[in-house]
Amino acid sequence: MIQDSRFRIQDLENFWKRRDLRFKVNITLVFLMMIFLLSSVGCKEEEEQPVLSEEKMIEVLTDLHIAEAGILSLSKNLKDSMAAIYYNQVFEIHEVKEADFFHDLELLRKSPKRLESTYGKVIVAIEKLEVKKSKANDKVKNDEGSEASKKELESSPKKKK
Repeated sequence: MIQDSRFRIQDLENFWKRRDLRFKVNITLVFLMMIFLLSSVGCKEEEEQPVLSEEKMIEVLTDLHIAEAGILSLSKNLKDSMAAIYYNQVFEIHEVKEADFFHDLELLRKSPKRLESTYGKVIVAIEKLEVKKSKANDKVKNDEGSEASKKELESSPKKKK
């Protein structure tokens, strides 16, 4: 009878040891899974947000493209120095830091849809400026034409009846 009780006591001890071991393994697995989940959530990269508003970016890009068009006919050496001057002037006029502009430009390059949308708006802005310029030129030509016709009328001899 003593052997039977020992056997039972050892069985109970083994049972509790195995149970404790399973419990420790389960706790360890749960702990490792929690660490993995928390680290994967913490490692998600947040989408970088642009520093400049879309409208400001469009204005700056429009002016930079106009400046680029203005220096196309210059020699290489002069073109480089004038480009730097024009870029600095555009950033100063729009009160934009060069680093912020290039940061946002890089974000645009990484997002083709936003890039296409933004440049579509830049093209529209440039076209509007061209229309304004042509209207102003037409007005100047009309004003010059009307002044010339007035002078012709004034200088032509009057017919007497």
